[in-house]
Amino acid sequence: MRILCVCVLMPFVFLCSRLSAEPEALKSVEPAPGTIGFYLKKIKGRYVFRDGKMKPIHVPTIPGVIRTVGSRSYTLLKGTVSQVLGENRVVVTTKKSLPSGATRHTTQIVSLSDNNNVSIGQDIQVMAEEDGHYACVTAGGATNTVPAYKLLRTITFKEYRQVYEAEKKAGQPDKIVSFKRVPSPPQRPASYRDLLKQRQEQRNPRRTNTQQPRLSGDELKKRLQDYNMKVLRAKGELGPPLPIHLTPEQDKQLVEEGILPPRE
Repeated sequence: MRILCVCVLMPFVFLCSRLSAEPEALKSVEPAPGTIGFYLKKIKGRYVFRDGKMKPIHVPTIPGVIRTVGSRSYTLLKGTVSQVLGENRVVVTTKKSLPSGATRHTTQIVSLSDNNNVSIGQDIQVMAEEDGHYACVTAGGATNTVPAYKLLRTITFKEYRQVYEAEKKAGQPDKIVSFKRVPSPPQRPASYRDLLKQRQEQRNPRRTNTQQPRLSGDELKKRLQDYNMKVLRAKGELGPPLPIHLTPEQDKQLVEEGILPPRE
């Protein structure tokens, strides 16, 4: 009876362990590149499509800071909706405190995908790219120019697939059918940091060591003896002689030259 219970329960325990392990395994599985899952998880909202390539969106953390992606500039637009215009356009007003304590109001016209859910007085914070200017006339009769923005459109799945297929094809090496030796390709242009370092070295060249290498041993001893002979021949014009002993040969030579008196 005990053996029968174990045989019946073992498949059930194994099935339960598989079911409990499968959700953890599914969580760790990353979507394959080129799929809609990969696009939704790692591409959408992070890149735009410019000139057939994906350009990353570096989100400004400070409202009003202008950054560039491709050939267009974008910013984090933050303010309050002060007017709702036609054609999905709204007027966004931003406030800036001046050192005097006064408040400056600036306005910009922003094109939204849909302004049905936008109301006056609503705070808005969107990623927007520059879209020219509008010439506006106010209720008081004043005429001014207002900057225009539109929502920054991220890359679509179709555009992402286009980039993915092109880069995937370019990344696959083709078979070599012939080859020949050619000169090495030109070196990569120096970076701005390397050019700056090179310019600084040109302005402040390092001092070259013009001193002769130090002597030691027999070479030093011979050099000192030769210099001492020169000092003795100068008869005091080059200073006192060195406190070193003369060799018998040197002593004999100086006696013959009349520099030293003969020994008694």
